[in-house]
Amino acid sequence: MSINDLLPSVASLSHADKFRLVHILLEQLAKEEGISTRQTPVRMEQMLIDHKTTMGRKPMNAKDISKAKNPDFRGSLAAMQRAAALARETAIQTNANIVIEKDGKLVWISADELRRQASEAKES
Repeated sequence: MSINDLLPSVASLSHADKFRLVHILLEQLAKEEGISTRQTPVRMEQMLIDHKTTMGRKPMNAKDISKAKNPDFRGSLAAMQRAAALARETAIQTNANIVIEKDGKLVWISADELRRQASEAKES
């Protein structure tokens, strides 16, 4: 089966199921790279609760990812950065808040604050 065969099925998944699929794919990539991961599924609420401990695993940093054997895994940092930028744009368009981790704490950022940050970034 090719990726082109899968794409129509993926497109029809619910938003939640797409997140589950991403989680499954990342777990598989991590396994192929020899990176230890939690064996049981993690609910999003639990991930927010456990954000400080990274669910018992040593967090991977940009330097670790850049040394991964798989080129797709190496490119995942840039993909996550693009996804974060898209999340910020979507939050601005829909007037929604986003949640980030800053200094080990969860921080809610309003759409107004995101607009201000985007404006400052354009000016600099």
